[in-house]
Amino acid sequence: MSKSTVIEITPEEMIDPTPEATLGYMLYEHRMKLKAGGEEVNHCLSLSRSKLFITNRLISKTEMNISTTEFEDLRTLVKQRKFCGYLKGVILRLLIWKKMTPAQQEQILEGEAIKAYSSK
Repeated sequence: MSKSTVIEITPEEMIDPTPEATLGYMLYEHRMKLKAGGEEVNHCLSLSRSKLFITNRLISKTEMNISTTEFEDLRTLVKQRKFCGYLKGVILRLLIWKKMTPAQQEQILEGEAIKAYSSK
């Protein structure tokens, strides 16, 4: 087993660099990314970032109207926040994967294959 290495991820890498974009534009851009495809890791990373941006915008719009919301709206808000946490985890894993060397990626894939084979 090789020595583990620490991979640094900056906060800027976690989010899209366009916080001034409107929600409508981000929905359009997300739809275009879905159609475009591309390299698997970069495509998933791009889609996850746009999902996070859109979900954060929807949360902030809901929070602005918090005084008029009902219980169901609050429940939805909690689910959206959990989804944001999940997306941040996905983005972090994808960024770590991108920063790994091909040898490290191969080692992880081999470990997953062994785990899948042994569970059968």
